[in-house]
Amino acid sequence: MPAIPKLFNPVDVVIEFLDKGSENTHPVTGEPLNNDSTVFVIKGQWVPVDDRKLGPTAGGDSPTNNGYVVVKAGDMEKILEDCGGTFRTGDRIVTVGGAPVDAVILSVEHHAHYFGKPQLIFLVYEDKQRGLV
Repeated sequence: MPAIPKLFNPVDVVIEFLDKGSENTHPVTGEPLNNDSTVFVIKGQWVPVDDRKLGPTAGGDSPTNNGYVVVKAGDMEKILEDCGGTFRTGDRIVTVGGAPVDAVILSVEHHAHYFGKPQLIFLVYEDKQRGLV
């Protein structure tokens, strides 16, 4: 029987579910404003932004702002059952290991398939603090 993957140096990651169905939104961006959002803590392995990667942009290749957080699928399932929600594009990562961050989840990827289901989930994020102007 294969071993289930484990996380290296897991830290507390605080993620905020945004209420996208709210009527109180910014008129231009459409982002929710001052809404009650669900915040929860999950253990995850933080993989920071790699400034050496380049991505295509209209002005030529530019450094990407993407990194990811690896979480165990079982841990995520338990938390999502308690919250009654799911991850969506635009949910925010608020703190990692107690340090404040400003990151937005871009996608959720399933990895490490054992026993017919994914064992690890990658939350791909964009770091807004390093956003290109």
